Amino acid sequence: MTRPDGDDGPWHVEIHVVALRRARTVDVARVVRDTVERRLDALESARSPQSAPRVTVTVTGLV
Repeated sequence: MTRPDGDDGPWHVEIHVVALRRARTVDVARVVRDTVERRLDALESARSPQSAPRVTVTVTGLV
């Protein structure tokens, strides 16, 4: 889910994932966040650092 944080504020990207039980959830969350941030940077290279989106990743389950 994405939504603007205020009228002129940065976007907030909220991601919920399910991880494999054998994986460390903190590592999964970090990889997902880093990957999304890199992709957003590539899409919006002209963006100012103040308007960088805030990415939140939550591991909601294990399989």
